[in-house]
Amino acid sequence: MLNKTRKLFVYSVFMALLSSSTLILASTETNSMRSQSGNLVYVGDSYANLMQKMQQAPISQRSYEWQENRKTLSAVDYIYLIDNTYYTVTVVNNQVKKIVWDRKI
Repeated sequence: MLNKTRKLFVYSVFMALLSSSTLILASTETNSMRSQSGNLVYVGDSYANLMQKMQQAPISQRSYEWQENRKTLSAVDYIYLIDNTYYTVTVVNNQVKKIVWDRKI
């Protein structure tokens, strides 16, 4: 009985790890994105350029701490939904640092 319970536990852990790694692999980092109005946003753009080019409010945003060169900076992720694709734009110190996209399923 204990052996059967142990196998079920190991199987459950394996499935949880497999599904979480699949979620991580589903997102793709890119250097640019196109807004719905056709403007291109690039890594390195300023926060003001991002807002001007997007011409739409993000569907969500979240703030957190970003570590860079032994410094702790504040970062904000802006999440946009454009043509069934989620774009997460990370802004650190008023500059776009990262753009990641995920397909909406």
